[in-house]
Amino acid sequence: MEILRNEDEENKPFALFFTLAAYTGCRRGELIGLECKDIDFHNDTVTIARAYYYDTYRREYFTDTPKTKKSRRSLKLPAHVMETLKMFKV
Repeated sequence: MEILRNEDEENKPFALFFTLAAYTGCRRGELIGLECKDIDFHNDTVTIARAYYYDTYRREYFTDTPKTKKSRRSLKLPAHVMETLKMFKV
């Protein structure tokens, strides 16, 4: 978590992305599809409710439900990861 607290503001979003990937095991599209409403700071959970996809035929990005029904889930995260998420809360 030290990389998130250093002076290099440019790398913080990437560090957060890889921290979430490591602690959740989510797919790239699931992490990109996260919205603020998916994060519950009271219960320290993140809900995977959508994923971000690319349509090669139409050449556009869109969000949709995750890959499978089991992919829609809530994940309990450690307190220090939730604190890191709070740094990015808008």
